[in-house]
Amino acid sequence: MLHGIFSPSYVTGRRIAPVIRVPPNLCREAARYKTATRPSQAVHDSTRPGSPGTIGHMDRRAPIRTVTRCAVAVAVAVVLAACDDDGGGDRTDSAQSVAVTTAAATVADQADTNDDGAAALEICTALRAQANVRTDIANATAADIGEQTPEERYQTLFDGYDTAADAERTFGESLTDLDVPEIPERDDLLAQVADGAEAAAAEFVDEQGRFADAVDGVVTDADWQGRVGEFFNSVEKANSVVEPVIARYDRLELQHAFLDEPECRYVIQQFVIDE
Repeated sequence: MLHGIFSPSYVTGRRIAPVIRVPPNLCREAARYKTATRPSQAVHDSTRPGSPGTIGHMDRRAPIRTVTRCAVAVAVAVVLAACDDDGGGDRTDSAQSVAVTTAAATVADQADTNDDGAAALEICTALRAQANVRTDIANATAADIGEQTPEERYQTLFDGYDTAADAERTFGESLTDLDVPEIPERDDLLAQVADGAEAAAAEFVDEQGRFADAVDGVVTDADWQGRVGEFFNSVEKANSVVEPVIARYDRLELQHAFLDEPECRYVIQQFVIDE
């Protein structure tokens, strides 16, 4: 419920109408929304096949997203008009007052929705970037490994696990720099991703130990493809354990925000909203 939108009513002939007073924070939100609703390029995820023995990056292509909530656009215009008349001049049209009341509530609701959407975009963009870091590490580790000596192959793969684990630790530390709005689930969301990054690092460390025990310092010509496959499997496991579980949250607005954000495809645990 918004407070402070109207001052007490006054009588003007046969009509009773309030003096419109829009709080400064609502004026700023309406102005921000007006400048932020230019249609933007949305993205769709697909894995582009790489050369044999590589993992493809997640590409981003999709239809253009447009603002379809006309009521919101109209509401913003009405609220901005009220902001321009900050002097609180007399308004004799009660219908216009009702319009501003509706506009104020609509913009406030949209601000909450925007926070959920911004949180989804910020978190999923970071998750997608880290997934591509894993891809780069995997491809760099596998590059030309068939041409190396058995001892070199061992060292290349051993170091690849180290590099991947370090990358997860760095990712986990970087989460404090994300600009996630102060939604109710913010801390838990970030904790989920941080725990996932820690689990991904542990996955690489564990697989490194199993790899070292299995090959005893050499990766033979007959064995290297299988060992590279194991490394790629570790990358896929890391991608999975980092994915946050959005379905655990009760707020449908937040669930919709993550499902509707194209950046979130394939970087969160998939779910269906049961409404």
